[in-house]
Amino acid sequence: MKIPMLRLGRPSSAKWQRCIPWLKGKKLSLAHLELTTARALILVQIVFWISQLTEMALPGLYMDAVNPDYIAARALNPELPNWVGVLPTLGIPVLGSLYHGVQNLYVGLPVFALLGFNMLALRVAQGLFASGILVMTHLVLQRASGSVLLAFAGSLGVATELAFIASFRTQMYIVMSGAFWLLLAIYLALGRRTVASLPHELNAAASTRSRNLISSLISSFSFAERPTLPWLFSGICAGLAVYSYFVYLFFVPVFVALGWWHTRQWRSTLPWLLGFVLGMQTYVLGYTLAIAALGGFAPALEWFRNAADGLGPMSSVQTLTQRAVNAWDVALLTLQDGGNELMIFGATALGQWVVWKVRLLVLAPLLLLALGLARGYKRHDQAEIAAHTPGLLANWHVALLPIVFIAVSLIFGDRLWSHHYSPLIPLAYVILFLALYHLQTALRRALPRWAGVTLMLGLMLGNLHQQQVFFEHLEASGGTKYFSNAINRMADDALSMPADLVHVFPEWGFAMPFALLTGNHRRYEVYIDDANLTRLAESGTNLRLYYWQSETESSYRDQLLKHGYQISNSGTYLQRDQGIAFYWMDALSSESAN
Repeated sequence: MKIPMLRLGRPSSAKWQRCIPWLKGKKLSLAHLELTTARALILVQIVFWISQLTEMALPGLYMDAVNPDYIAARALNPELPNWVGVLPTLGIPVLGSLYHGVQNLYVGLPVFALLGFNMLALRVAQGLFASGILVMTHLVLQRASGSVLLAFAGSLGVATELAFIASFRTQMYIVMSGAFWLLLAIYLALGRRTVASLPHELNAAASTRSRNLISSLISSFSFAERPTLPWLFSGICAGLAVYSYFVYLFFVPVFVALGWWHTRQWRSTLPWLLGFVLGMQTYVLGYTLAIAALGGFAPALEWFRNAADGLGPMSSVQTLTQRAVNAWDVALLTLQDGGNELMIFGATALGQWVVWKVRLLVLAPLLLLALGLARGYKRHDQAEIAAHTPGLLANWHVALLPIVFIAVSLIFGDRLWSHHYSPLIPLAYVILFLALYHLQTALRRALPRWAGVTLMLGLMLGNLHQQQVFFEHLEASGGTKYFSNAINRMADDALSMPADLVHVFPEWGFAMPFALLTGNHRRYEVYIDDANLTRLAESGTNLRLYYWQSETESSYRDQLLKHGYQISNSGTYLQRDQGIAFYWMDALSSESAN
């Protein structure tokens, strides 16, 4: 018996149509497999969230890995007036410190209200920023190149990049979150290729994208009739990125200087500068509320001065050469995921794949810069200019963002570390795939499809292997020292202890994860000065005090004994490898002891 062959385009025989009546008169095609913007975005999100929720309870939470998210516990459960560390304010918190805002808090509030205070809720809340970054990575690449496939490849690279994924498990997340605003600022500042000018080889489906809902929405915000309006919003987004964390200020010179150079007039940069000032009003509001809360300009100025002195942002004593070497080393450490691994495991091991990948990412800005400059000097063809909508920046200008960032970072020397450089991670992939696009343009012919597919698959498979090694190590260790999951177990244990027991955290690292994981349902203190201990002792309050090093035990014991407490018990929390994560001691008030 012959089996009829199924061909693309039409059923192979009338007999086959009789077997499947609804096929009669219809055509079979692969149109439904076309890679549209929506499908690309969904696929990338699926890939990311699988990684984001893998071993989601690990590593343990250390201080800045939940700052400012932990404030949500006090906001949603305000019954206990526990300490929160924000800039003094009236009413709602606006600034978490002198140099960053609290956007993560407000994004996390509805998530915690819905899912409760647990590790799943935290991963979801922090992962929302990662999702936004991936969306903007795709849209920036698609706007710059006109290719859905290239944009998909670049965003998939970020979604599988361990340095990106692991950043949302350490203190890097608060800095990385601002990359959403940075990429949105870039998107709005770029010129856009018209559909008629798109290379057919790069995006054969360009003519059908108008049917795509997301593409239609994007097109509705192109501001074609008012080309400088996006630049205003680009400036606002840049200001919001700085509100996320101050290091995004390092990118501002690129927008201003190259905006003028690209448009050949300063007036063109004014909408962007106005938008930037508007975005920075978040700091103005935060500082204004702090001044009001502190009782006026004079006491506020003194408070700000003391806070700045404690931070010591300009305290580096390195020479210029040392600062340059340090910046280079830290940038490489960040792209290798070394910063996250040092925090989580206390060590980092580089495979050959990571070394080669980082070399590629580091060379990409130089390649893009060279190709962009070469093309920029040749671009006098009016037909080519007409093929673009106006932009404040050319797409190859993105290559200068990491270069200028590192140059400005030299001001602070070794006061900056890996988490401050984390915005370079998604930027590196944007630049790599823009360089690929410009390379094809420079060759004036389409690169073989296998070249782009090979690069995409190579990055994805290499990244997934790096992830596998990371997660195996994470599962085995649970994190070490400050990032040990012992701190999560400590918070769980506290919920089964008497509600009137006060947990004391005189050292950094304990209070913030404790506040989040207990949902502000247990009392805690962060100061053990004489006044505070006297108050607690007189009220007959029992304490459990936590500390990192055994060397500090005697000083804490002496302080407690001095105020009439009796040490009734002590112990340790262990890591999965049975190493000591931290110590604790119980102190009974004189009333309880009697």
